[in-house]
Amino acid sequence: MKLFKKILSSVLSFGMIFNFAFSLPVFAEGGESTSVISSSYIPKTLGECCVELDKILTPEEKEKIKQSERCFRTSYIGKLWLKPLGRMICFKWLRESRDETTALCKLLLDHGARFDGEMEIKLKLFWVVLENYRHYLLTGECVPCIEDLMIDYWYYDFIFFNGDENEEQKSRRRADLERAMAKWKEKHEAYKNRWTIVSAGTIL
Repeated sequence: MKLFKKILSSVLSFGMIFNFAFSLPVFAEGGESTSVISSSYIPKTLGECCVELDKILTPEEKEKIKQSERCFRTSYIGKLWLKPLGRMICFKWLRESRDETTALCKLLLDHGARFDGEMEIKLKLFWVVLENYRHYLLTGECVPCIEDLMIDYWYYDFIFFNGDENEEQKSRRRADLERAMAKWKEKHEAYKNRWTIVSAGTIL
């Protein structure tokens, strides 16, 4: 029985490695190759993400992103989460660990990535990066407020499940999310201020 489990584990591991290796050069659903393997720079801001994504993605992929729906559950952007692009952004750009957290991940954490109390945020942060890129493709600029993207992530999820709600109920839901973000920012600023005071006291 132990030998069988060991063989099964080895087969599954090999299958996962095989699948990952042969899917790496493919981002688009249609199988377009990209230059992601040669892209070693890890962006520190959403603006830098746009520059890197411009290098990585094909014109066809960019056009699909521009036309993507807003809800991650049904959008082209949401589908890219399961592609090598999603893995690269998740494991390289948005790495968060006890030993090392990337500057981009820290930036998004400082702009309310966990304002909703959720601990697992990789999908949300991926959506924020790509949704900002969609805005960039349409307007030539990054979004003016990162916190709004954090709110949009849950707002459009609400619309997906409650599309038949009237405008008043939708507005109420958005207002609830905005209040939650404002409350988080208040606590976050208070924490940063306490940390600054403690640090100053330690130096003195």
